[in-house]
Amino acid sequence: TAPGPGLVIYGDARNPFEERQVKVGEMVYSGQPFLTLPDLSEMQVVVSIHEADISRVQPGLKCFVVVESANETPVDGEVVKVAPVAASQNRRWSEDSKRFNVEISLRGDISKLKLKPGLTARVEIQTGEKKGVLAVPAQAVFAQRGKFYVFKRDGKSASRVEVAIEDGNAQFSVIKSGIAEGDEVLLYNPEAIDGAAPAAAGEPEKPAAGPAAGPAGAQKPARGKP
Repeated sequence: TAPGPGLVIYGDARNPFEERQVKVGEMVYSGQPFLTLPDLSEMQVVVSIHEADISRVQPGLKCFVVVESANETPVDGEVVKVAPVAASQNRRWSEDSKRFNVEISLRGDISKLKLKPGLTARVEIQTGEKKGVLAVPAQAVFAQRGKFYVFKRDGKSASRVEVAIEDGNAQFSVIKSGIAEGDEVLLYNPEAIDGAAPAAAGEPEKPAAGPAAGPAGAQKPARGKP
């Protein structure tokens, strides 16, 4: 007898990649989960994080979750468990890819979202935060022979300036030295447009993002997404 009204999921809901289907008339062995009654008042998201990024993820980190079928309404979340070993391989990923399952618990009132097990969600995990730092758009930073440069605008021309950077995110690069707040930097490489070849063989520069310029300023990096 079910403890209350709700959904019935055939098989083990904790193992969504299990392809074995429960069929009428088959034998059920002791301990086999063949029916799951999910508690929809508490929901979590399971994401697979690549091995290159898993060291940055730990329990307690804040997350921002958007369920595609819930009108793109953002929901707060928190990392509650990081798998100690890589998940079993399946045909969706290449053989060389190692990924770790991370469980994220949804916080707040989620009843209005009418979530159901198995829905697709988009997750951003905030792996770090920098405040009061100088940052520029990531596409404004170019690499050559192990050094980093920006092209600082000076009137109608631009000059190459070497900078020291720190880890940022996909949107911003944190600048330690080389330019100051308020300087304008180009979002493209004017030397490449002029026909020069500033990058060494085997060390291509970042592709041009367009003929625009952006100011350097104190930025709070956007939410990280490993």
